[in-house]
Amino acid sequence: LEPCLNIREHEVALSFLPLSHAFERTIVYSYLMDGVTVVFAEHIDSLARDLPRVAPTLLTAVPRVFEKLHARIRDAVQQAPAARRWLFGWALAIALDRVRRAQLGQASYTPSGWKEQLADRLVFSKVRPRVGGRLRILVSGSAPLPRQTREFCISGPRVRWHTADDTAYSQTPIVGELAEGTLRVPPVASSR
Repeated sequence: LEPCLNIREHEVALSFLPLSHAFERTIVYSYLMDGVTVVFAEHIDSLARDLPRVAPTLLTAVPRVFEKLHARIRDAVQQAPAARRWLFGWALAIALDRVRRAQLGQASYTPSGWKEQLADRLVFSKVRPRVGGRLRILVSGSAPLPRQTREFCISGPRVRWHTADDTAYSQTPIVGELAEGTLRVPPVASSR
């Protein structure tokens, strides 16, 4: 995975899916081969507690986990005062516009304009510590990820997004869907 994900020295991954899951087992093997420190969470329900403690740089999960994360943040925003809800919606709209323009090659993924930098300072800088503050790469696999969830996750600045199929061996880009990177690892030859 190192060439695909640009694995760096001192990467930390938080693992919480069972190793009997083909996607998780394949990713953990790849992480270990690339020298990534893998920290195993106590349970998937302890993820909100473990993310800030571990401060991972890599997070690999199935779509349902990203959907739950998205729903939890969305619910917290709905409980906030009207001004905070408006501010979050404004920042998210600016970030999504930046991501869409970056997909077309018209902008950078890094916030550059004053609105993007203000949105990052007022909103996204508050979200980052909840996921450890160092998260650099998200990888989703084993099932399709709903577009709204993917757009939400990739809108947070400084995070790259990759998708993979059931065994993390190959990925086919889906035209029109947001995904900054693609994971392309040659399939393992069958021993049969």
